[in-house]
Amino acid sequence: MRMVTVVLLRRGGGAGTDGEAHLVDELLRSHAVPEHGVERLRVRPAPEGIGAVVFVRAATEVRALISVRALLAVAHAPLHAFGYTVAAVRTGSPLSGSLAQQAS
Repeated sequence: MRMVTVVLLRRGGGAGTDGEAHLVDELLRSHAVPEHGVERLRVRPAPEGIGAVVFVRAATEVRALISVRALLAVAHAPLHAFGYTVAAVRTGSPLSGSLAQQAS
């Protein structure tokens, strides 16, 4: 299992809210299909928007990154309509700054 972190920025800036994090969580879960390999998903508000940690069944970090990017591509339109854009997708390193505190 591999860990992928995602940072979603709010259009217009500002911190995300618990309600928005819950909505993004539900949105990602509803768009995930078995091919994405999502095992666990943790979404939290952060000062810069929303932070997510996605645990993915994948043999390599590259495959995990491809899977999460595919999920985000499917969810792009609803995320954008909700006012969020994907700012970063990372694998293999711990979260930094405020997102690390939110994920713990």
